[in-house]
Amino acid sequence: MKIFTRFMLRVLVAITGFAALNWKVFMLPMALSIGIAEVQAPLGLVMLGLLVTLTIIFLFFVVYLQTSVL
Repeated sequence: MKIFTRFMLRVLVAITGFAALNWKVFMLPMALSIGIAEVQAPLGLVMLGLLVTLTIIFLFFVVYLQTSVL
């Protein structure tokens, strides 16, 4: 594997470990403002969801770039 791939895998493992060790804190409900209203939701879980969504979008982008080069 390339060095960058190994680095990214280590970062992913570190984020996963951090989330697992602090799961209780990640699940604490908080008042979150969405502009026009306030909702009660766990901030940590929302942030993890955004991270996963961004990662999936990035992977689709990488696949698109690879297929367009071929």
